[in-house]
Amino acid sequence: MAGFMKVVRDFALLIARLGLGAIMVANGWRRWQVEGVQTQVTYLEQFATPFPEVMVWGSIILELLGGLLLLFGVLTPLIGVAVVVQQVMIVVWTNWWQGFFHENNGFEFNIALACLGLIFVAFGGGRGAVDQLFKRPPREEESDELILEEPKKRRRGRNQDQSGPTESQQQRARATGSKEPGADEPAEDSNAGLGLF
Repeated sequence: MAGFMKVVRDFALLIARLGLGAIMVANGWRRWQVEGVQTQVTYLEQFATPFPEVMVWGSIILELLGGLLLLFGVLTPLIGVAVVVQQVMIVVWTNWWQGFFHENNGFEFNIALACLGLIFVAFGGGRGAVDQLFKRPPREEESDELILEEPKKRRRGRNQDQSGPTESQQQRARATGSKEPGADEPAEDSNAGLGLF
C-alpha cells in the first residue's frame, strides 16, 4: 500500500509541476512580449510599488526561466520558494484591497499559486523530476524500516545473553579443554568479603 501511495504522490507532483510550469512560462511571455515591459511598469507605478522596473524584470525572468526549470523538475524546491515570495509581493502591493475573487482582480489566483509553490518546497518535484538524479540516497539510520526493527534486534540480543553460552563458545571450550562458559561455575557466596561465617 505504501508503494502505491508513493506512485500516486509522484504522479500528482508531476501533474502539479507541469501545470504550474506552463502557467509561469505563459505569464512570463505575456508580460514580456504581449503587454510589454513598459505597460507592466506603468501598472505597478499606480500602486507606488518600489523599484517597479526591477520588479517587472524579476517577474519575467522568474516566470520564464523558473517555469522552464519547473517543467523539467530542476531546483524544484528553490523555484517553489521564489513563487511563494512573488505571489505574496503581488498580493501585498497590487491587489489585496480589491477583494478575494479573481473576477474583480482579487488575490484568489495568487493564493492558489503560492500554495502550489509551498507543495514543491515541502515535497520537491517527485521521482519524475531531474532533481531526483542528484538526490542523496537515505542513510541506513534514516530508514523508517530500520528504526522499527531496531528494538526487536535489541530484544533478541538480550534474550541470547540471558540464555547462556552460545554454541561457538561451547565448541571453543571443548577444544581447549576448559570448562564451558557458565557451566559448573560455583555460585558466588553473597556473604563473601563481609567477614561473616
